[in-house]
Amino acid sequence: MIHASTRTDWAQARLMAHLRGLSLSGSPTVAESDEPALTNQTGPWLRVTFDELPPVYRGHFDATHSAYRMLMVMGCEIFYPYPTEAASPVGFRDHVRLSSEVRDALQFLRLDFQDYTTPASPVAVANCVLSIQSVEVRRIPDTDGFRRRLVRGTVDWIGRFENPT
Repeated sequence: MIHASTRTDWAQARLMAHLRGLSLSGSPTVAESDEPALTNQTGPWLRVTFDELPPVYRGHFDATHSAYRMLMVMGCEIFYPYPTEAASPVGFRDHVRLSSEVRDALQFLRLDFQDYTTPASPVAVANCVLSIQSVEVRRIPDTDGFRRRLVRGTVDWIGRFENPT
């Protein structure tokens, strides 16, 4: 049987729920990169990506289960509209403020891991915590009337795997 803590899609769902629950400047739309394109957005938005990294063996839970450190890079690409025809001193730093808020919301984050067997009512998985220790913000080139930033951090947790018999 596959233990809930090994499901990276559930880790992603938990992180997306957390992001969507934040009160952020400009009230940006938050969408995963696999969701329909948001290029026709007129307001700020975040495109979230998850890139899995290889798990790292950490030991045993018991005689039948091994512990692996599960890892993935979470990227939040921020798109903040600005007028291209004239410089506007009012909104110039809004994208920086938003990227700082996202960074602060993710830095040293610890969330309970959720089991999404029943998506409408997920339940916490005992002894499993999603965490992010280090988050960086990078400037990326503006495009199509949007100022952009990339907020990126590595998410980790301990997954429980059944040992082969």
